[in-house]
Amino acid sequence: MLEKTGFIATVSCTEVRVPLDGEDSRMFAIADKRKKFRIAAENSKELDFLETLLEIYKYGRILIIGTYIGQLSQ
Repeated sequence: MLEKTGFIATVSCTEVRVPLDGEDSRMFAIADKRKKFRIAAENSKELDFLETLLEIYKYGRILIIGTYIGQLSQ
């Protein structure tokens, strides 16, 4: 309703899963559930992917959501 009346912008949301690299993949395989979440959330390859997205959409508005502060401060 708010989108249709112009009070908020329409959005498009897409989840992208970025594969873990070799070492992170090995750590993920042996980690407990809580550590698996952290390893996946801090995937260093996500930063490269994010840079690509920012370049593609450099003239648009982008909302970036992260789980850990370290991800967002880089």
